[in-house]
Amino acid sequence: MMNKVLLEGRPIWDPVYEAGKGNAAKTTIVLACNGYSSQDADFIKCIAWGKAADMIHQDVHKGMLISVEGQVRTYRYKDENGKRNFSSFVKVDHVNYLESKAERKKCEPS
Repeated sequence: MMNKVLLEGRPIWDPVYEAGKGNAAKTTIVLACNGYSSQDADFIKCIAWGKAADMIHQDVHKGMLISVEGQVRTYRYKDENGKRNFSSFVKVDHVNYLESKAERKKCEPS
């Protein structure tokens, strides 16, 4: 069986970086990916660990056009009322920059 995802979109905010135990750095972004019409968008949570997390934290900024390769992960949890919930995200394996360096510079915070 295969679990492979390829997304293209723009982060809706700058990456959120968390230094973990040892080398377990974690970076989270939410990608806005166009839907079937120009007014629709899907907002997909993407999480990277290790080297991919460091790369995203250093080089990716809100509004940059990127592609993300990874796998869909789903986890279960119970809320404070004991109700069972499910949530999904993309575990990032690789990121590609889809704009020139000049275009990417425009997205960097001043």
